[in-house]
Order: sequence, then structure tokens, then C-alpha cells
Amino acid sequence: MEYDLDASAAARAGEESGYGVAERLLKLENSWLNI
Repeated sequence: MEYDLDASAAARAGEESGYGVAERLLKLENSWLNI
């Protein structure tokens, strides 16, 4: 079951890769600025 959920999340991340990557980079930048 957990594997199926991970696979779904991976597929969703692949479909929205551009947005997901940009959002992840923004979160990383924010975490660096907050240090």
C-alpha cells in the first residue's frame, strides 16, 4: 500500500515537475534565508 502511494506521488510529481521543482527551490531558498 505504501509503495502504491509513493508511486502515485512520484507520478504526480512527474506531471507537475516544473512547478514542483520551482516550489522546492523556493522552499530551500527560504530555509537558507531563515538560518
